[in-house]
Amino acid sequence: GPEYLEPVTLPPLEKQPDLARDFKIPPEPAAGEVGNRCKVFTQTIRAKHPDVTQVPAIKLVYFDTVSGEYRTATSAPMFSSARSTFFSSSRRVTLVRRVAKTKQ
Repeated sequence: GPEYLEPVTLPPLEKQPDLARDFKIPPEPAAGEVGNRCKVFTQTIRAKHPDVTQVPAIKLVYFDTVSGEYRTATSAPMFSSARSTFFSSSRRVTLVRRVAKTKQ
């Protein structure tokens, strides 16, 4: 993968209030894997209570080298129709979403 992606890290998820309110977030940062011109982070989070039905939007600030400006990429919220999906400790749920770019 591109060398410029190596220093990219996952933003501190515990500093995103909507996520930290409803989810337990491990203190150790997730390692990313570089490949195919992107870096993918996998982070396990656990719902703090069974009423959680969505993972809120996650924001990532980055520098756009074309515009010369900082921008914010924001994911779409991820919903679950089964209330227990996010709370269950015996089930692993993998959610993959593309991030929509928005100007900061």
